[in-house]
Amino acid sequence: MNITRDAYQSAEITYRIFNHFWGHGYAREAIGACLRLAFTKLKLNRIEAYVEPVNTASLRAAEASGFKKEGLARKKLFTRKAWRNVLVYAAICTDHGFKLNPPEL
Repeated sequence: MNITRDAYQSAEITYRIFNHFWGHGYAREAIGACLRLAFTKLKLNRIEAYVEPVNTASLRAAEASGFKKEGLARKKLFTRKAWRNVLVYAAICTDHGFKLNPPEL
């Protein structure tokens, strides 16, 4: 996770599951563990995930973990020798049943 403190109290999550482990729910399990840690111990408000629109498995994992699609970030990710668009997903602590904590500035 890449964590931003101050007034944002947010983090960006990335995940990668090697293909011989696909389809076992490991991404969803790992994302859930990260969200619990972020919203309880780290007292963050928001977790963001950026997903390439063609990565349907990652889209399903994010949505199954309670992330909500917020929009499109144009040319945000450089991969496979080109700049790619990504979908912006976010999980908010209160959407997952956790208390909203004010930032400790």
